[in-house]
Amino acid sequence: MIHTVLGSCVSVVLFDPVNRYGSMCHAVLDADPYQQDITYCSKYVDCVIDEMFSNFAEHGTVIKNLVTKIFGGAQMLVRGKASSQTVQPGVKNILMAKSKVQEYGCLIEAEDCGGFQGRKIYFCSHTGEVFLKRIKKTYGIS
Repeated sequence: MIHTVLGSCVSVVLFDPVNRYGSMCHAVLDADPYQQDITYCSKYVDCVIDEMFSNFAEHGTVIKNLVTKIFGGAQMLVRGKASSQTVQPGVKNILMAKSKVQEYGCLIEAEDCGGFQGRKIYFCSHTGEVFLKRIKKTYGIS
C-alpha cells in the first residue's frame, strides 16, 4: 500500500487487472514548461502520465484495459477577486490529467477531484483499491 497527501496536486492511479499491478503518481503542475525535461518529469501531470503509460506498455499491458482513477486538484489558494479571475492550479491539473488519460483511450472509472479540501489517498497496488480521506483545510495559528 502506498499513500500520498494532495491539495492542488493530482494523483492518477493506473491498475492492470490482468497482471494485478498498479502505479500512482503525485504531480504538482499541469505541464512541463521544458518539454519533457526528464529530470523533473514526475512533477508534471503531462510528462508523468506519459511515463506511466509507457512503462505499462513496455510490460505488455493492453493500455485500454487499465483501470484509471484520478484524485486531487483542490482549490487551495485563498478565494477572492484575484483568484476568481485566474484558473487555479488544481483545475489545470485535473484538466490535464483527464485529457492525457483520454488520449490513451482509457476511461476514468473513479474520480474525486476539485473542491476546497485536501485529500489523503491510499492505493493498494496489487488490488487496485483506493481509499480516500478528506482533510479539512486549516489555517495558521495566531
